Amino acid sequence: MKNLKNLTEGAIMVALSTVLSLFPIYTLPLGGEVTFAATLPLCIYAFRRGTKSGLLAAFLYSIIQLILGLSNLSYATDFVSAAAIVLFDYIVPYTAFGMIGMFGKLVLSKKERLSNSLSLSLGVISAVVFRFLCHLVSGAVVWYGLTKEWYADDPTHIVFKLSMWDYSFVYNITYILPELILTAIAAALVSVFINVKNDNLRYTRA
Repeated sequence: MKNLKNLTEGAIMVALSTVLSLFPIYTLPLGGEVTFAATLPLCIYAFRRGTKSGLLAAFLYSIIQLILGLSNLSYATDFVSAAAIVLFDYIVPYTAFGMIGMFGKLVLSKKERLSNSLSLSLGVISAVVFRFLCHLVSGAVVWYGLTKEWYADDPTHIVFKLSMWDYSFVYNITYILPELILTAIAAALVSVFINVKNDNLRYTRA
């Protein structure tokens, strides 16, 4: 019964994150978007249920995101670039959100509300930063070269003024940073009002 409840909750959280990802605040021309904290339900699930369950749910979410962005594989020029897109744009960065389960064991304050808020926010920040590093690799290895090809007739484009790593950093930070801020703030607020570790979602009075 407990496992069924766990699986059901995981499925709901993955579905919520997927739905939120479908309605971005804004999307960049070459991919990447800022959402209404789309990964937050996934983060809360991992925080509540632990790393093992979190990784399973996060992997499922990464597969869904890959399917939704499958058209991006058409830009791959060879097997290596296709593998880089699959791994560093989808599977690895999103599956890593399951590692937030480790932060559920952190006690950063004697006050439960504050401890949950700090721990969950720290987990979110760590996961989003890791996601950024994955996209940084993909942007440098795959998208930098493709962008130079697409804008070959426009020598003033920023891609011709920066190295592949600098370009990838600038491009990815423009949407990852707002996403990080929104998700971390949302995580902090939610965990202050809702006990994200407790099944009844309520804090007991001291």
